Amino acid sequence: ILKIDGMCSLKVSGAVGTWSVGTDKKKNKDILKVTLGSNMHALERISMTTLRSTTTPARAVLKNEFEDCLYTSYFCYPPGVLGDVLPNIAGRKPDKVRAEQQIYQVSSQKGPWVGLEPKFETNFVVVWEGFLET
Repeated sequence: ILKIDGMCSLKVSGAVGTWSVGTDKKKNKDILKVTLGSNMHALERISMTTLRSTTTPARAVLKNEFEDCLYTSYFCYPPGVLGDVLPNIAGRKPDKVRAEQQIYQVSSQKGPWVGLEPKFETNFVVVWEGFLET
């Protein structure tokens, strides 16, 4: 489980650590750096559902269903397009989709939210979808 504050945990073992986004300069690719204890793993995406370690045979599978997540769609707009009224996004393909456990973002944070490209720093719309259990 990756949390917005840079902490992570393994659901089965309960091990905790940290994560960050970096760049593999040789391959010019974004990578996910996960540190658990004294072990650091650099993971790169090799398909829509699989991450692979760049140094070991380890792999991580991204699931389509998460027990405690909201499905999040991000829609980016050019500067000056968004006014006081939310745009109609019906039929528009999101610029980014991901599953998130935490949607509260610190308003004093500089730059885009964690894990988002610089184009999402301003002028974007977010849609969260999920279920409430009663």
